[in-house]
Amino acid sequence: MSLILGDLGRIRLAEGDYAGAENAFFDAVVLTDELTAHDRDNVVWQRDHSQNLNQYGDYLLRTNQPNLALNLYSRALVVRRRLHESDLHNLDWQRDLAASLDRNALILLQFDRAPEALDMLREGLDLRRDLTKTEPENALWFDELLRSVDRVTGFLPRAEAESLIAEMQERVLAREARAQLTPVQADWRDRHMLK
Repeated sequence: MSLILGDLGRIRLAEGDYAGAENAFFDAVVLTDELTAHDRDNVVWQRDHSQNLNQYGDYLLRTNQPNLALNLYSRALVVRRRLHESDLHNLDWQRDLAASLDRNALILLQFDRAPEALDMLREGLDLRRDLTKTEPENALWFDELLRSVDRVTGFLPRAEAESLIAEMQERVLAREARAQLTPVQADWRDRHMLK
């Protein structure tokens, strides 16, 4: 039901019905909040709750309410961190945590909290590196890793950024040699490879 409410919120938003969208997103968060309070061990409800928190946060950010969005993103991060820590081998939860770290980091940058944001971006980058090492042929995860590299390099000391880019260049070339580049990876190669 909560996912249906989230879908309804996205539909209302696409139609320009901001009040209807906010009501649907809010109701989805309230529903999963109640479900997770009733059964804290239900990982499906926990994950749904984190998705609803992020979805409502995205809406709030879009409607220029960054303080409220950060609050919801932070709550989602707590849930996703708890899920990841409960099963370190669950790759979906690892990916969810990396995405949540990025969301929080990007909004923290808006509040001039760069040191905290950089810590989160680095943690998300490390999670994505691990994911791509676990499943090196997963093109989507490699795309997300490259986007993570792009987000973090602007905040790193020059030598560290150059080292990270060199590492990714090697990995992109290896994928290219196997004819496995996605459009995202080809674009990254074109922007970062030495001519």
